[in-house]
Amino acid sequence: MHKLVIIVFSLILGFITFQIPVVSEWIQNSVFWLIVISLLSYSYKNDNSYKKDKNAD
Repeated sequence: MHKLVIIVFSLILGFITFQIPVVSEWIQNSVFWLIVISLLSYSYKNDNSYKKDKNAD
C-alpha cells in the first residue's frame, strides 16, 4: 500500500515538474533526494519489522 502511494506521489511530482520548466531543476534536485531518503528509511523500517516478526515466530 505505502509503496504504491510513494510511486503515485513521485509520478505526480514528476508531472508537475514537467509542467513548470522554470522550477523543474530545483524540484528535481530536492524532490529526488527526498524520495530517495524516504524510500531508504521506509525499506529500513520494513526490514526491521520483518526481522522482529521472524523472531516472534
